[in-house]
Amino acid sequence: MCLVLINGSKETRMLKKKLVSKILKVSVLLLTTIFTGLVSSKLEAQVAITTSAQTLYDDNIFLENGNKRPATFFINDDLLNSNTGNLDSGLLTTDRDGKENHDFITNLALDFSGKPLTLNDTIPTTYQFRPGLILFSEFNEQNRVTLDGNITTNLSENILPRPFSAGIINSLQSASNNLGVASGTATRTAQNYQLSGNLGLKGLELDSLSSLDLGYLGTYQKFLGELLLSDASSPNTTTAIQGVDFHSHTAQAAIRRKFAENLELGLRSSAGVQLFTEIHNQGSGAVFRDPSSLDRTNGELVSTADYQISRDFSFTGTLGGAYSRLQNAPDTVSISTVAEDGQISTRELTPSSDNTGLTYSLALNYQFDQASLVTLGSTEGFSTNIDGQRFINRTIFLNLVNSISESWQLSLGGRYFYFDNQSLSLAGQSDRYEASSSLTYKVTPTVSLTGGYNFSKQNGNSGLLNDTLGATEPDFTVNRLFFGINAGFVGLPL
Repeated sequence: MCLVLINGSKETRMLKKKLVSKILKVSVLLLTTIFTGLVSSKLEAQVAITTSAQTLYDDNIFLENGNKRPATFFINDDLLNSNTGNLDSGLLTTDRDGKENHDFITNLALDFSGKPLTLNDTIPTTYQFRPGLILFSEFNEQNRVTLDGNITTNLSENILPRPFSAGIINSLQSASNNLGVASGTATRTAQNYQLSGNLGLKGLELDSLSSLDLGYLGTYQKFLGELLLSDASSPNTTTAIQGVDFHSHTAQAAIRRKFAENLELGLRSSAGVQLFTEIHNQGSGAVFRDPSSLDRTNGELVSTADYQISRDFSFTGTLGGAYSRLQNAPDTVSISTVAEDGQISTRELTPSSDNTGLTYSLALNYQFDQASLVTLGSTEGFSTNIDGQRFINRTIFLNLVNSISESWQLSLGGRYFYFDNQSLSLAGQSDRYEASSSLTYKVTPTVSLTGGYNFSKQNGNSGLLNDTLGATEPDFTVNRLFFGINAGFVGLPL
């Protein structure tokens, strides 16, 4: 049996965190109320409605590989030194027992979108709302609701003179947005709410060829978890998805200059903090991570380029460096292995506080007709995973969208994805290969049929947690076949 023990100084900063969190929540409510009131004072809009239904066959809904993976436990010394004979009870949930379960999954959704008009158009606003259901044929305990959408509000020149700009976005997102999970995995779909606001200068002309952006971006994220239709969180079913609440504050600057009719170069920088207020679903045991242990200062400086090579070819790219530093010294992590004879061996490591690395984004586009596009690209950069851990990830991708005729459209895509946990050096690196294909037929201008196939294969590489515990990103292979229908129409004015 394998157990994880986290030791370290536990100076509590929670009182300050809770105070900041309460202030943020009150501010969010106040701002949302003000903007909603202004926008809804006089609405005159049409709503576009789209309905969709999709049936999907997934041959590995929990992304397993035949190997049992005991759940990670965060425990204290007393528990480690107690009778360990029963500690494995309930550790092997359905998503960790090694069995490759398959199922038929139905996705239903209703999409509303529109552009409310306010008095004198002083506060233009757009919205989209997409409620949905994910229904499993066999594993009914995984049935869940999905909520996606956003309300985007920008202050116009009637309130703020150019080049000043301000805006606010409220959004709901449902996704399996864990780096170690294949895109579109229904059993790992969770909800996040995000509020972001920006204020600054946009498109300030320095001369006829150069412009400057300066601004502040603030973001608040609240993890809402899985919106399950039944309780699937008991130890005998599946492991609850871990998520975080945080707020971030970033200063941004960018300068662009046109050197030719088809070439624009620039420089972009950002610096800010990301502060965490809560970690959800950490697991069983007596010791939990303080959200403050994830707080970090981030910075980035990159050059940018947009180049129209010819009528059919274009290139966009960025190249630079990124820096991230934990604001508090990370805790020492102890990995304790309990052998069959009861002997306990322990290894202690301290994760690094600093991460520095190359960041880039390169894309070459070939548009061989008006409705067809091929894109070849590669990216590298830092990102924050759903559980607050800091990762460096690299991708190489190739995508094709080809309108074969007025009625038929073909989409093909392939991606290689590498990710390395920078927050916990014992987690190791993983990579994943993904391929997708789909064919869409327009029955009418508003009704379409789509069928396709998705493939993902992940290799969870060495790293102490993978080798000893099997508790992080596992190896898996998954195949998915799907068929769906979409129908849209414009509704009556709201």
